[in-house]
Amino acid sequence: MALATTTLSSAVVVTDTEIVVASATSVAAGRIVLVDGEFMQVLQSYTSGTTVGVTRGQNGTATAA
Repeated sequence: MALATTTLSSAVVVTDTEIVVASATSVAAGRIVLVDGEFMQVLQSYTSGTTVGVTRGQNGTATAA
């Protein structure tokens, strides 16, 4: 899978399953997003917008605030 990087528009806590990103230009369902050293996979239900549903702590990274 391709890797997309972005920055957050708002803080994320450990239990969040959605993130709000500054730009979702390269975000698509199934893609991997890297935020502050944590890999997250975009949920298959994501279609558009800057609020992105994710599965946290992918590829062996720790889920972090």
